[in-house]
Amino acid sequence: MPALPIAAYNEIDNLNTAELRFRQACQFYALFKRHHGPSVDPRSGRFLWMCYADAFLMSIISLKDFIPEVQETALKASDLFRMMTVLRNVTTHRAVVSMGSPMLMINRDISVGDQFGHYEDPVLNAVRITEALDHYEQELRRECMWRRERNNVEGARRWSAGLAVNDPPRVPLSKVFMDALTFVANTCGLMLPAGL
Repeated sequence: MPALPIAAYNEIDNLNTAELRFRQACQFYALFKRHHGPSVDPRSGRFLWMCYADAFLMSIISLKDFIPEVQETALKASDLFRMMTVLRNVTTHRAVVSMGSPMLMINRDISVGDQFGHYEDPVLNAVRITEALDHYEQELRRECMWRRERNNVEGARRWSAGLAVNDPPRVPLSKVFMDALTFVANTCGLMLPAGL
């Protein structure tokens, strides 16, 4: 069953650019959630959740290009938003989410399930994030791009350090994405769609 659109046909033309981009991020989040977990066959869902995760990251981060400068500054002051930016930059320019890259930050928890024998949930793991950020920093320095990306990487490190105090030191990617949507909505005065 396909997911219902987050924006109705008759309201699309009435949304400003930032609202439309935010709704796109919400739509990709809804699609991402539908393609992993116990009710999804991992053989058909894995590629799709990877696609929707990438699309979500590109949408949520590009929103900063459509909002007033004061809101953009507020977004960039958040370690969570910096973490999302690094995830977007890495998945766009450096690594594909499930491949064996040293910058891989999104892992999969594999669990035993009734319907399909097993299922997977994408997670962020603090130890893996630290290793990936160290490698990413080395590459950025080699390419003379460290000055440009330093604030994002340092914000991602602070966010990961907060995750590292948890037991276990990991969190479902769906929760992090929802936290990012909530933060962006609150910061930019946007409305989260009902039932997201």
